[in-house]
Amino acid sequence: MVNALVAIGLLLLGSLIGSILNCCIDRWPRHSSPFHTEQATARQWMPFILIWALIKRNAGGSSIPKRYVVTEILTGIVAILTYQWMPSLAIPYFVLFCILWVATCTDLETWIISDACTLTGIALGVMLSACYPSLHWTSDRMASVVLSLQGMCWGTGGLFLMTSFIEWFMRKDAMGLGDVKLIGCIGAFLGWEGCVWSLFVGSLLGTLFVCLRTLHPKNRQRQLLILKHAIPFGPHLAAAALLFIPYQHFVLMGLG
Repeated sequence: MVNALVAIGLLLLGSLIGSILNCCIDRWPRHSSPFHTEQATARQWMPFILIWALIKRNAGGSSIPKRYVVTEILTGIVAILTYQWMPSLAIPYFVLFCILWVATCTDLETWIISDACTLTGIALGVMLSACYPSLHWTSDRMASVVLSLQGMCWGTGGLFLMTSFIEWFMRKDAMGLGDVKLIGCIGAFLGWEGCVWSLFVGSLLGTLFVCLRTLHPKNRQRQLLILKHAIPFGPHLAAAALLFIPYQHFVLMGLG
């Protein structure tokens, strides 16, 4: 168990990183902020001060989105959980969560997963694979890097070819390139197995989500209209990738 002082330190550090993630979510896809940053005080960017800012409006008169507080608190909690459950791999898994969270929020808010997020994630995945070879279940650093690159190539290349075929067959856009690069980022961290898992489980999660939304009478007409166009797939890929981590460590290792 994590003692109280370590937990508090991780929570504060995670919330500080969450504040940085909020800046990335705002600026990477749209190069702006959802509230008047030029009038916001420096304290409003500090962790947990945003909780007060949700109640107290800023100088510009626009309230700060609740996503800011959710991101900071959730990032702090994840920092504690990764350190407690998998201390040897806490850093790479925490970095992966940060990348997936940014991709999820930007996809939901703007329907864009920026290259700044995915390409940075791919680079970090390869570098962390060299630093933490156990990330790919090996003790050889070079082998870990090779497995990371293989996961990135198989994920990006395989999904790109599949998407291209679907678009050719259906004569319409099937998936954005942001999703293709995101699966490559997942492969850089979790290998080709993580790519396959994320695509399969992510598709199931997306289908289940749409079905549940469609069953609700108030959402049926709106959801049927959305189905004629597209739905953001990035959040479902991200959720599936995060589910793969405990499955890989606790289920497969338990069976082994």
